[in-house]
Amino acid sequence: MAVAANTVLEGTRTLALPGFALPVALLLPFLALSRERGDALYQAIPGFLDWGHTATYAFAAIFVLLFGCASAAFEVRDRQVWSVVTKPVSGGGWLLGKWLGTFVLGMTIVVGGSLLLGTGAAYLASQRPIDERDARDVRDSILVGRVGILPEYLQIPAEELRAAIDAEIESDGVLRADLANGLRDEGEVRKAIAARKRKEFLDSQRRIGPGESREFTFRGLRGAVQGGRKVALRYRFHGGGDDEHMRFPAMIQYTTGKDAGSWELREWVPGEPYTLTLQPRFVDPDGTLRVRIFSAGFDEAAQQPVPGTVTMFMTDDSLEVMVEDSTFAGNLASAVAVDACKVAFLSALAVCSGALLSFPIAVLLAFGVFALATLAPFLATSLPNYDPDQKSGLLIWAFQNAVLGIATAVEYLLRGFAARSPSDALAQGRSITWQALWAAVSGIGVLWTGGVLALGWLCVRRKEMAVYSGNS
Repeated sequence: MAVAANTVLEGTRTLALPGFALPVALLLPFLALSRERGDALYQAIPGFLDWGHTATYAFAAIFVLLFGCASAAFEVRDRQVWSVVTKPVSGGGWLLGKWLGTFVLGMTIVVGGSLLLGTGAAYLASQRPIDERDARDVRDSILVGRVGILPEYLQIPAEELRAAIDAEIESDGVLRADLANGLRDEGEVRKAIAARKRKEFLDSQRRIGPGESREFTFRGLRGAVQGGRKVALRYRFHGGGDDEHMRFPAMIQYTTGKDAGSWELREWVPGEPYTLTLQPRFVDPDGTLRVRIFSAGFDEAAQQPVPGTVTMFMTDDSLEVMVEDSTFAGNLASAVAVDACKVAFLSALAVCSGALLSFPIAVLLAFGVFALATLAPFLATSLPNYDPDQKSGLLIWAFQNAVLGIATAVEYLLRGFAARSPSDALAQGRSITWQALWAAVSGIGVLWTGGVLALGWLCVRRKEMAVYSGNS
């Protein structure tokens, strides 16, 4: 504890902590006050939460990486550690104290920024909304923690998929020639065609032509309805070139529950998200909700539907049922807990790097791991498109496979770091569930942090931290 207390005093007296905390204290109020008159609160508050949390976490992460590396590396370089690593304090105890002090300093930025984040969100929510829908969306969709339920989609049958692959190969003479001459691998070709056919089959279920309709099924709503929690349908349609100046009609019909057959007429702007509150009477007793969406309007004079003018289509997250799961305060506290796990890991990484390496090398290592962990989702997206070229020669093909293997291993080991990002959850009003919180605590907070500290302790034991230079 003495080493941790001295580390905290070091971070405060050298103005390292104030140097990183002050920008956060200035930036968040500026973001909250920068809303222009006439801007919808439904758009202003998510932007503030996203940018505010990202800035808070970024400053905390950069601080612990730089300060942790510097504090440990400079103590070893200047031989100040000689007066510490003696019988009362072991090398492992010194390492643990440096980590704990660095972690406390980093969490000071996180907690302070989170308090400003909550205060700024409350201030924006107290401003006058542009209309009733704006106020309702902020109350029910942003300042809350919700869990999303996606609709069920059919998968293309195996026999139909196999027949489609064979038909495409048979119809492409150039492809058949390449396969016959050994220029292309048949297994890879069939795999690529299968992936494309699956996507096309899935996309066809998300497309609604003019005057057509499609039914979507959601399950697992029984507990939410019985518990009296708020349930809403969130949708975002695309079409018409995604021209934000255009408006199109859509009819939404409920085909389950006590009021099966009832419908609502809605207008939508391409690419703009909407939220529709769902009543319990639309849900079956087993928790099933079915919604039929028409690309059509309604002629009041003729009392009949009128086909729409565009084809509506949706992406994989454009349609979902949102169930209230927690409050905004609880969600913000969960975000702080996730950030604490990440700061703990980065503190351990920085301190152990600084204790074993010189300051420049320690900073390169720590920031390198941090960058790889942060960019793991982009790596996961690009890996399926990286295909070693067998025609380029054995040496180049082997090198490309080695690169693919290393990138796959890095993505697998570090995918959990960036996958648990509270910024998106806070901005979209999505609940950070207990399962996600437990995964962050057990994975990043315990296994990753404990593993780095254990590795650092094993290396510190073998490193000569102090020598006796007196006269006998």
